[in-house]
Amino acid sequence: MRKFALKLTKTFLIIYVALFGLHFILDYYLSKENSCNNNTWHKIFKGKLDTDIAIIGTSRAETHYNTEIINKITGLKTYNLGISGTPYSVLKIRWESYFNRNKKPKILIIDIDASSLQNSKTLFGKFQYLPFFYSKEYQSFAKENDADFYFEKYIPLYKYRGYEMSVFKQIKSLKNRSICSNTINGYVEHDIDWIDKDYLNFKKILQKDKTKTEYDLKVYKQGLSVLKEIIKDCKKNNIKMYFVWSPSYYESHTYQSFNKKYIDSVLKNISTNEHIQYINFSNDSLCYGRKFFYNSSHMNKRGSTIFSKKIGNLINENK
Repeated sequence: MRKFALKLTKTFLIIYVALFGLHFILDYYLSKENSCNNNTWHKIFKGKLDTDIAIIGTSRAETHYNTEIINKITGLKTYNLGISGTPYSVLKIRWESYFNRNKKPKILIIDIDASSLQNSKTLFGKFQYLPFFYSKEYQSFAKENDADFYFEKYIPLYKYRGYEMSVFKQIKSLKNRSICSNTINGYVEHDIDWIDKDYLNFKKILQKDKTKTEYDLKVYKQGLSVLKEIIKDCKKNNIKMYFVWSPSYYESHTYQSFNKKYIDSVLKNISTNEHIQYINFSNDSLCYGRKFFYNSSHMNKRGSTIFSKKIGNLINENK
């Protein structure tokens, strides 16, 4: 019986080690440059991001700042660190990973609004983090906020469950970039218009929101805390900062308007105390043209082209 138990244990250990070997092989290939959605993460963790202007924020940053246009106007290398579905409470993974490993930028554009500062513990698009699971930045966040963290840490391949097709696509993309979305130094282009059906759904959401009278302002505690950490890092490294509330379609401004006014006042106060230039584009002419958006909060290629020119000129004026 004892021999059988030892043999069984030995067999288990061999299988366990072999599966972890496969686990780390997948991590290696999925973290390589040119695999879909991981170009920026690869550059960050390899310390390859050398940029003069960095842009950080959620999907509104990712889609609003055309890095190529800003680079042409300013003559400064520009990279967009925006990441979809990721408010600042989670965006700290991106910021800390970038800041700890790469050359510091001269300028940081912090795209910010009420939505991006809301508390969240959700790892939207979690698959993108998995090849870098063992980084201290990811583990610091995940062990406090992800119920599956320890299972994924100690059970080989468990973290890739349900992502089999994503794994296949990522590995395939190493030799076939055509299956990946087009990005320009982190900027994601959306050359599409806002269709009528989605616009009508947006109008219904606005009507429902009118019935609400109270909002919990505690939902901004985590986001504001991360923002203060970013400001502190930049101050220590003499990085010039801009707060930018980028354009959104004017009809959306009534949605949770109390929250938006509150965050706007908070940002004004922080910018005054920390001597950071704050530009709120909520009344910009872009906000009044539906043709510049593909939904209420995100500009399409037409809108982001004009907006990026404005940002480039703004930076030039302040050199």
